[in-house]
Amino acid sequence: MQNVDLIHFLADSAAALIKQAEKATPTMAKVFLDEAEELLNLGGKLNARRTMMTEMVKEAA
Repeated sequence: MQNVDLIHFLADSAAALIKQAEKATPTMAKVFLDEAEELLNLGGKLNARRTMMTEMVKEAA
């Protein structure tokens, strides 16, 4: 369950950065969007790992 909470936190943080990018100068918007992209990529990797681990547990049972 902790991974799910972390994934939600990363997604929420990315959403906040995207909102900041909408109001920022082009240079700062790029920085915000790059950071949001990194957070979403990390969340995606965590989710993929969680899915893989869940499938492995089901197969073992």
